Amino acid sequence: MEGKIIPKLAEDMLEWGIHPPMLKEWTGIILPKRGKKDYTECASFRVIALIQTFSKIVERIVNKRLMGIAYKENMYCINQTRSIPQRSTVDAALSLKDWIRESQFAGKKTSTVFLDVKGGFDNVNHSKLLDLVGADEKVPRYLVNWISNFIQTRQIPLAYPGSPRTSNLVDRGIPQGSPLSPLLFVMYVRALHPNAEHPDIFTSS
Repeated sequence: MEGKIIPKLAEDMLEWGIHPPMLKEWTGIILPKRGKKDYTECASFRVIALIQTFSKIVERIVNKRLMGIAYKENMYCINQTRSIPQRSTVDAALSLKDWIRESQFAGKKTSTVFLDVKGGFDNVNHSKLLDLVGADEKVPRYLVNWISNFIQTRQIPLAYPGSPRTSNLVDRGIPQGSPLSPLLFVMYVRALHPNAEHPDIFTSS
């Protein structure tokens, strides 16, 4: 009986499309980014959300279900690496190397542009993301409802040395540290650039 409690609770949450407020009370750990010249600026730090274990279990269930649907319905770029099982950053580097060699053999000049998406997770627009996820009923309504509830207003106390932990309401973006956020982000990027097919490689962390 005990082994069935967690699956039952997870299924009930998904069936009703809810993520209880107590599971959205995360602690934000402030970490300094490497190599920054000025650590008096907020941009020199990143916030990682420490999410409750049970919440992560449910997020992984949703991630697995959504991954299959996103692949079938072409909801992320075909050349996406990282955030996708068995497609690592190493795969991205090898693919880039192969494309360069292919162009060189064809007598073409090649160039590579690397872009750093600044604050990607923090600036995900909830309405646009939910419009994508719920478009044309590609994703079952119960998953859309749960994702909507999951990304809505969260309570996050920031943990910073020498500072008291006071809760802050966060009503934008998706949480860095969630097993589900990388997939939601690459789907969001796909929605913003629906015609991006070749040879763009989107990576996220």
